Amino acid sequence: MFQKLVSHNDDIRRLVEKGYAIAFDSNCLIIRDIPYLDNLRELQIGAIVTKLVFIDQQRVTQDDHQIFFAGSIPHNLDGTPIPNLAGGPAQIALSEAIKDVVVQRSFSNKPRATGKFQDFFEKIDSYVGIISGPAIELHNANPYTFHAVKEIVSTPCSNFMTR
Repeated sequence: MFQKLVSHNDDIRRLVEKGYAIAFDSNCLIIRDIPYLDNLRELQIGAIVTKLVFIDQQRVTQDDHQIFFAGSIPHNLDGTPIPNLAGGPAQIALSEAIKDVVVQRSFSNKPRATGKFQDFFEKIDSYVGIISGPAIELHNANPYTFHAVKEIVSTPCSNFMTR
């Protein structure tokens, strides 16, 4: 299923080619190995999770502009929380195969010009720039690890909860 989704969705293929650590689980796209800074400016590694909406058995689209994040609150170089990442505490029940990804929060950051992302590539690239930018600058961190998990679990990703 991994190869089928990558080969039939140009935006996901571009994410893989750029080097993002891609996995699919429970009708979600997971991007692992996302570096960010904690409040002490220490390097942390998180994951982005976003819902997949299936158009057919091979093509997917995004649900909205939001993402979910497995990690603590990302911070700037000065140790303050990164602004403009509205959202809040959230949980998603992913499968047992990906139990190491524990979603803790959601983020909402729309593109100013259009109010929505054109595709998954634009969405993920934008959020990684915001979340990882300080870690890249301070620690020379790299979100492009070319790690792909080629197994997919098809349980619906419907267990989204916010607190």
